[in-house]
Amino acid sequence: MWILVPLLQGCGTTDGGSGGRSALCNVDADGDGFGTATTAPATSCSDVGFAANANDCDDGASSIHPGATETAGDGIDQDCDGNDVCFEDLDADGFGAARRLARDCAADGLVGQDGDCNDGDPSIHPTAQEVLVDGVDQDCDGGDACFADMDGDGFGTGTTVISADLDCMDPGEATSDEDCLDSGTDAAATFPGAASNDSGTECMTDADDDGFGSATPAMGVASGSDHCDDDGTTICIIHVGYDDPFPDASVHFSGYLIGCRVDVGSAMTVTDLAVIGKASGSNVRIALFDHRFELVVEVPSTPMVVGVLEVPVDPTPIDADSYWIMVVYDGESWVGTHWDPPRDDCVYWELPLWWSFSDPFPDPVADSYSEDAVFNHYIVGY
Repeated sequence: MWILVPLLQGCGTTDGGSGGRSALCNVDADGDGFGTATTAPATSCSDVGFAANANDCDDGASSIHPGATETAGDGIDQDCDGNDVCFEDLDADGFGAARRLARDCAADGLVGQDGDCNDGDPSIHPTAQEVLVDGVDQDCDGGDACFADMDGDGFGTGTTVISADLDCMDPGEATSDEDCLDSGTDAAATFPGAASNDSGTECMTDADDDGFGSATPAMGVASGSDHCDDDGTTICIIHVGYDDPFPDASVHFSGYLIGCRVDVGSAMTVTDLAVIGKASGSNVRIALFDHRFELVVEVPSTPMVVGVLEVPVDPTPIDADSYWIMVVYDGESWVGTHWDPPRDDCVYWELPLWWSFSDPFPDPVADSYSEDAVFNHYIVGY
């Protein structure tokens, strides 16, 4: 009698000793989902450490595989396309603009850095030095370097700020660094030309906007002729004419009528007529004439002094116009003088022999001559 007994094979293994693995897969050592040409058996190619492709060009770095983000100019092929991302550098300044794929960014005409906003000018690139207020973006940050204007008066100081555009005209920006006071009290009323009646260019304070600068401004600010607090709450005394003492002097004698034209920029009230003497000893009479040489106001005979002589008159309103300040002396007199080429706004006239110092003021029209100097004559008023 025969007894049939079944044979037991491999303890449940049906793949000839492969441990239940039935697939041959590509090894993915870095776990990035892409393998190499090296294969090994696996239960599934989706298992950890395996892949169904051999497309990885560096299986020791999980950041390198097809579809990875390419880092420009680093010499590494992150996306396994055989190239690096480079940029054309047409002006050879080390920065490129147009993107280009290449095996080596060190090749002629290529660089690994982009950001050049003008690839036709080697002086323009991201690390270039910005030139102040030239309307050109040298460092490719989108703006120009401007002077900072802290008080909004249109003038800045040496402090700089980068603008959002190229015009340096936005709030807080200026094209000039000539402001002498950019912060603090009256800063916005202090800038070159603020006191146009005193100077069109000097940096002065005109807080009451009357065209005359404060006579007692902050340190570093030029003084003007507004002899008050310049705050609009008091009567502001102004000078019109030649009130800065000239270092030179000229001698004048009796028998001559001498004077200069002054331009009054806005209506005012005359309170004094003035000269600046260099010696005492004689007497002087001063008169103000309009542009038609008609008498406006005069002062009586007054002794000359060394220095400023301001002689009061009855307050006399005058309009904006040209005027003549004329003087006569009863003896030798020295007056502050600035010598200049011959000009037609200062004149002298030899008086008739019959004219006396006590006579009515002579007519300055007749037989006058241009003088080659200007004298310290001026109007005082408000």
